[in-house]
Amino acid sequence: MTRWVLHVDLDQFIAAVEVLRHPELRGRPVVVGGDGDPAKRGVVSTASYEARAFGVHSGLALRTARRRCPDAVFLPVDAGAYEAASAEVMADAAPYVPRSHGQEITFQHDITDWEQVRNEVTRLARQVAAGIAGEQRPVRRVVVKVRYAPFITRTHGQPLPAATSDAAAIERAALAALGRFTPGRPVRLLGVRAEFTR
Repeated sequence: MTRWVLHVDLDQFIAAVEVLRHPELRGRPVVVGGDGDPAKRGVVSTASYEARAFGVHSGLALRTARRRCPDAVFLPVDAGAYEAASAEVMADAAPYVPRSHGQEITFQHDITDWEQVRNEVTRLARQVAAGIAGEQRPVRRVVVKVRYAPFITRTHGQPLPAATSDAAAIERAALAALGRFTPGRPVRLLGVRAEFTR
């Protein structure tokens, strides 16, 4: 029996979905990220091959992307459209099972009050817990990401005493992970990710 291997560029996939929705963008540099306004803080979720030729890539600040490729078309993230397109594509393979679930927020203005940082991490942890509540997949570790100004990113993880999907336990682990960071530096982005046991 012949075996086939399917390779899909998932980074380009999002840009491809946007080009399908807007055929007039074919062949043009397309950047998807944030609310589509490169004057605001945010990061590139994906870039078309035409935009990548200018050094634009996922994770790059939108403002930097605009400097590198001023003629690019910037579009907001439309997660619902990408999920629908992905479901249609994946209807040619085994279902994808994510290894983690996370939430992030980029602040339009840096925050330096560590109590505010704690509050935001708590809020993100609760969102993560709510997002996995129906999956019945226990979490083994919680990871907190902090991006300091201007663009220095650090992560710390906290294992759970026992694998669980309990919201309070996830929140405690997130705050414990946050406790490993040095407070006081301006923060531009925070993220919380729950990693599953399977």
